[in-house]
Amino acid sequence: MINISLNCLKNNNVANGGTWDISAPGVTGLKGELMTKAELVEIISDETGINKKDTGVIVNLIMENIGQALVDGDKVELRGFGSFKVKTRQARKARNPRTGADVQVEAKRVPFFKASNELKGRLNEKDGK
Repeated sequence: MINISLNCLKNNNVANGGTWDISAPGVTGLKGELMTKAELVEIISDETGINKKDTGVIVNLIMENIGQALVDGDKVELRGFGSFKVKTRQARKARNPRTGADVQVEAKRVPFFKASNELKGRLNEKDGK
């Protein structure tokens, strides 16, 4: 299992052994409801003072390592955010909606995300619950 802590970033202390906080309250996508990877890079770059090129490399490395961990069968846990793991779906019979013919669907592995209680709480606070 890979554990990554997303703790408070104060005075750019990441270079001094600190950790990242990419879950700052009130941070949303720059264009509205959907946050893209480019927007995430821009937000992190603005918050840390690291240039966008280097920030992009960091974000890509994080995503690649999470993806590779899942391919390798590991669970990835981001404290305060949630965890990613791979679930196996069993083979099953399905029906083609156009023709009504029976179709055999093979077993497959799918990524699964479970939000942490902390994230769930933050989401509900935002809605006024």
